[in-house]
Amino acid sequence: MENSRENNLAQPTMTDAPDNPQPRLVGEASNVVALNPERVVLYRRALELHSDPLTLAELVMAVETLTPAQVREDLQALGCHPDEPLSLDTLRSALDRVGEETGEQPLTLIPQPSKPLISVAPPPRWEPLPSLLPDLELSEPDEMDVRRLLEGSITPLEHWVTREMAEALTLKGGYETLHALEQSNVEIHDYQIRAVRRVLAELRGNAILADEVGLGKTIEAGLVIKEYLIREMINSCLILVPAPLIDQWIDEMHDKFGLTFHRLGDKKDISGEQFIVGSIDRAKSAFAVSLMQRAWDMLVVDECHILKNHRTGRFRFIFSLNRKYCLLLSATPVQNELRELYNLITIARPGHLKGPRQFRKLFMEDRRRARNVETLRSLLGEVMIRNRRANTLIQLPPRLLHHHDVELTKPEAEFHDAVVKFCQRVYREYVKGEAFLEGMDSKAVVPKILLVLITLLKESTSSPQAVARTLKGIMSERIKGLNKRDYAELKELAAQAESLSMCAKVPMLLKVLEDEREPTIVYTEFLGTLDSLYDHLRAHGFRPVIFHGGLSGPQKRRALERFRDGDSDVFLSTETGGQGLNLQFCRRMINYDLPWNPMRVEQRIGRIHRFGQKRAVDVHTLFLRGTIEEYIMHVLTTKLDMFRTVIGEIEAVLSFMRGQSNIEFRISEIVLNARSFKDIAKRMEELGEEIRKANEEYQEATKTSGAMLDELTE
Repeated sequence: MENSRENNLAQPTMTDAPDNPQPRLVGEASNVVALNPERVVLYRRALELHSDPLTLAELVMAVETLTPAQVREDLQALGCHPDEPLSLDTLRSALDRVGEETGEQPLTLIPQPSKPLISVAPPPRWEPLPSLLPDLELSEPDEMDVRRLLEGSITPLEHWVTREMAEALTLKGGYETLHALEQSNVEIHDYQIRAVRRVLAELRGNAILADEVGLGKTIEAGLVIKEYLIREMINSCLILVPAPLIDQWIDEMHDKFGLTFHRLGDKKDISGEQFIVGSIDRAKSAFAVSLMQRAWDMLVVDECHILKNHRTGRFRFIFSLNRKYCLLLSATPVQNELRELYNLITIARPGHLKGPRQFRKLFMEDRRRARNVETLRSLLGEVMIRNRRANTLIQLPPRLLHHHDVELTKPEAEFHDAVVKFCQRVYREYVKGEAFLEGMDSKAVVPKILLVLITLLKESTSSPQAVARTLKGIMSERIKGLNKRDYAELKELAAQAESLSMCAKVPMLLKVLEDEREPTIVYTEFLGTLDSLYDHLRAHGFRPVIFHGGLSGPQKRRALERFRDGDSDVFLSTETGGQGLNLQFCRRMINYDLPWNPMRVEQRIGRIHRFGQKRAVDVHTLFLRGTIEEYIMHVLTTKLDMFRTVIGEIEAVLSFMRGQSNIEFRISEIVLNARSFKDIAKRMEELGEEIRKANEEYQEATKTSGAMLDELTE
């Protein structure tokens, strides 16, 4: 069968009927669950090696030769609850009762009413009926077909035809033809196509994708999911990742594969959600019961090296999830010892490397050196795919970095400090509960106020126009009526913002653009800044075009065509507007403001520094001295070497951080809780040290993992 988790050996095995069938007896033991003496002995030996209490995952790994489904059914037959900690005394007593009652005979745990023995023959072999319809030719529906389908105007015959087409597509030609490629917005390489075909055809949907960083493991996983969906082989998918990667996975599944995934935690009741992305830690705590009670068609775990220790709650939770297919993704699946590799393979394909004691005996010379390498390499090849950059011939042109620090004018500095202090006081009074929210639902308002405060802090280093738009809009709606003093201060700040017609960054932007008159992408996070820059650039003779998430599809296409065709020389874009775009026909970009999430910076760069780019790429970044932006720039350049990393490497580094919390919220917490700017600088330095240590751990793990896997993979 495709998955060892579905192979329940505790039940009699059903096989095809022989050519000359013999009658069989159906009687007292035909509908009962039996536990034979060999299995009783197996469980008793396993209990001797463990302390109280015992989990299901530990028991499965201890008995070694049984699947999780078998062990779960045996425990239920013994009267134990497999999803709760197991008492060794209770298990021993249950096993002793089995031995006393049966001796050498299998024990009937659930006796059924006695029935007379009747000689019956097995049913004849079932043969599928021929198709009622002729061979069908697949074709794209025209506009009239689409309208009729949406209106529900479809005949029963057409229902049959549609179903036949789907089944033909499911079975058509194995996996040589990947239908997902035609329905996905991705640049695909030959090595990725080979990897996807191997997962589908050879590894039966259960695999570890261990490509080196930047080679597109997420795209490979997305294509597998999409292909299974097209062939109607899955109807549900759970993707579990470190917390900082949730947004990236949701965006990529939507933009590249047209798949809508829901964030775990957006709703308390997830029983109706079939496609979910969530953090591993939240899944195993707040949603463990809901997720474990369901059967998932597909499970994907990104940065799966965090499951390397089989004694952790993360490992036990993932191991206990009921799933049909399983993909694990990591560039560093083994970091310290071979046992970590064994643990991950046990999740992807339980029993593939037998039990831990057998694995140590057969394949471990010591913690890091393998024995019987050829045999182990062959076994790994049945579950792991690893592409190396050296073998893919993926070489990108150089990335040239330019950092421009800008000094605030005195009015701008005063305005920046006033915005920060306003946000800090509002945070202390309303979010921390020091003030009573009269007539308002605090559970609904407080989180929204916090998000608005974070937006204001980021806008304070982008442009006064962006700050004014937020203050007069959503922030005014939140504050008005709460406190007259706060509302008066808000109106004063908004007026101060409107009096600042030009940010100090604008002259620097104009200088960078005029130094080399060639097509340039300018990124900002905020619409207020986008509109302001558009006016400034037009006034100085440039031909900018605006691109953001609020534009319609045709408007976006026209803007992109104007920039590509040379009718525009500056492409002004926000984060949401630029997701999924391939802009490698341009080689120059400017970060007008700096995202607090380093992966957003990486995504900006990745839209021009990617496969297909033939020229050296220029990356310019503007930042304001003496502001939050300068602290962030210091962390990203000195602790992370952000702008020089390989695309995809940042998410791997962040997965090594303790707690794996969202960097953006960490920075917000630092700023909002600080009592002075000196305090902000101190705490940002501490955050930088955490990132530096995570980076060092990642680099060391990369070397260790590479050395081990190079020996064990072909």
